[in-house]
Amino acid sequence: MLWSQLKHFYRQQLAYAKPALSELIAFSLLHQADMQPRIVAAVRLRPYEGNLLLTGLVTHKDFRNQGIAGELLTLVQEKLAAQPSFLFCSPELNDFYQRYGFERVDVEQLNAESTDTKEGAEQATPSVIQQKFFTYKKGQANLTLMSFKGCG
Repeated sequence: MLWSQLKHFYRQQLAYAKPALSELIAFSLLHQADMQPRIVAAVRLRPYEGNLLLTGLVTHKDFRNQGIAGELLTLVQEKLAAQPSFLFCSPELNDFYQRYGFERVDVEQLNAESTDTKEGAEQATPSVIQQKFFTYKKGQANLTLMSFKGCG
């Protein structure tokens, strides 16, 4: 029941998003009297070659600006801290994600050093994540790469 409801939620909110059974998914349910519980927000953590890629953080438009997305990020922080974790987002979301322990990756440095050893950059951002980011960036030029550093 919940899996079909989750897929339906993503179809409504982010038509291109396709949740997979291999992902770690956290969601927020709204319980109302005499109604089925309904999903109002969700986030997906996609395992990707020893890393996690945070994707598909979305809140239903009727429930935005109530802190629900932040609560979901707080809920998954332990998972994010357990292995290298990254996300791709539009620049207007940078401040939001920084409040929950993410830092911008200097993509210009990655580009400039693409043939060098990239001592610090390579360690912080695995090449598989870099490749995936640059592939996404072709379709959405104004994209930010962020890595999870933890809160506190």
